[in-house]
Amino acid sequence: MTKKILVVFGSKSDEKVFGKIAKSLKGKADFDIRICSAHRTPELLNTVMLKKDYDLIIAGAGLAAHLPGVIASKTTAPVVGVPVSGNFDGLDAFLSIVQMPSGIPVLACPVDSNPISDFLLFDYDSVKVVGDMKNERVKKCVVMLEEFDVALDLKKPITINFFNLDTENPKENCINVPLLEGDGAEDALSFFKKANKGYFVGLNRGDNAAVFAVSMIDRYSLIDYRDDMKQKVVKDDKEVISN
Repeated sequence: MTKKILVVFGSKSDEKVFGKIAKSLKGKADFDIRICSAHRTPELLNTVMLKKDYDLIIAGAGLAAHLPGVIASKTTAPVVGVPVSGNFDGLDAFLSIVQMPSGIPVLACPVDSNPISDFLLFDYDSVKVVGDMKNERVKKCVVMLEEFDVALDLKKPITINFFNLDTENPKENCINVPLLEGDGAEDALSFFKKANKGYFVGLNRGDNAAVFAVSMIDRYSLIDYRDDMKQKVVKDDKEVISN
């Protein structure tokens, strides 16, 4: 089945990046390209996202790079974020995209890159987890996959690769999860330097790797999960108001 893909970038000046993406998608997918700003045109973004029931959304932005994360908050479809270079060689955009809160993942790719590959266009039926199964983040990832009734390592698995940020390198064509006990500013730079190929979720975010994998297999199974997260925030808000 041909995937329906939305490509959204924050500025026409980013055409050097989204032009490459469009070229890669021709003949491979049914796709739309739009220019929307999370800050300047939020209403237009809502309208664009309702146009079709997209299977995959690719969003790119620079600086604070909120666009991919805002889009991810509005859909259970997988969202891939493309950091666009600007200040700090795109470090700010990369961190804004990759360091998403629990439950709302965006799969980040290298700065100014074209993320289109068979990895994103393939149909998956299961998940393969690569890493130290004694590690708590790896175990949490596996538990979450089991809670979503996702099969492990069948004929067409999507791979989640856990790697030690200090001693190992990421792999291509998988969801990479960097593992590290520390989390200082210098560690962010180490992450950025290693993120020159492949796809990534945030530091130690095995939970978000699991959620993204689920979105690639059956995004509709995330609807109740997202609603539960929403209700928790609503509950907390009511408690704060009542106090």
